[in-house]
Amino acid sequence: MKNLQTNLNNLNVNKRALFFGMLFLVVLSFSLYMFFLGRTIFDLVDRKNAEDEIKLVMSNISELELEVLDYNNKVTLESAYNLGFVPNNDPKFVSRKKAAFVR
Repeated sequence: MKNLQTNLNNLNVNKRALFFGMLFLVVLSFSLYMFFLGRTIFDLVDRKNAEDEIKLVMSNISELELEVLDYNNKVTLESAYNLGFVPNNDPKFVSRKKAAFVR
């Protein structure tokens, strides 16, 4: 009789340990799920903000490219002479010695 009662007590202790172990795993799983879900949402928001910023920068670059094209169309030989540029009649070029090819 005493042996049966000891076995029942051990079974109750094992059930209790199993219950709290499973409860711990459920809480841990839920916590990790919430953490990763939150990280995913924050990463999606950051990506959206980065894409919006890229669009803004690209539009600014396009505007600057148009300004450069307009400026290049306005520059003529006459405007260069008016700004004080003079033609170079004696151009000098720099050359370098060929380096030895080492393997």
